Amino acid sequence: IVQYYLAMLVITNFITCHLMWELAFEIKEGVFTTNLLRPVSYFQVCAIRNVVWRVLRLLYFIPALIVLLFFYRHYLTGEPVYLGWETWVSIVLGHLVSFSLAYMLTMLALVFQETRSIFELYYFPMLFLSGQMFPVYLMPDWIVTLAKALPFYYTTALPLDIILHRLEPSASIGPMLIQAAWIAGHLVGARILWGVGLKSYAAVGM
Repeated sequence: IVQYYLAMLVITNFITCHLMWELAFEIKEGVFTTNLLRPVSYFQVCAIRNVVWRVLRLLYFIPALIVLLFFYRHYLTGEPVYLGWETWVSIVLGHLVSFSLAYMLTMLALVFQETRSIFELYYFPMLFLSGQMFPVYLMPDWIVTLAKALPFYYTTALPLDIILHRLEPSASIGPMLIQAAWIAGHLVGARILWGVGLKSYAAVGM
């Protein structure tokens, strides 16, 4: 179980996005307007900011990871983790699932005046169904089924299942296609909210 939480700690630094808080604040305060005047799309701006933050976060995290690995080295004597190409693809796709979902949630700030309660509500299923609180495979079957029917499992839980040999690499292609489907769905949803929200944003002079 120590191996599980150490692995989860590592991959959440690669995967989990929380950018909707900052972006929604900028929309509410009117700072967002400057992005409409830039020669690049708002999505590209968000993607670049996300990459920069991700790199900085990893740089800050590496020293802490080294310390944790040193103190918990005696618990890491089990089966070696799997780090084949399937692992890395699922991590990248998991990050894109998280990023695209956070971006779609950000677009709600164009539609609603207050989104804080929506974002806070989002964290309850996200933390449980992504495996960040408890391993998904230890939960009742109906929760596992629910987790796999929602995008949260496909952020961190799926890559971790591959890393810890709970899912055979040969069986990971289907779940990775589902990751890609969620990414596409989130971006379509974000595009729809963008179109609706931008009209509201301009109409009320935000």
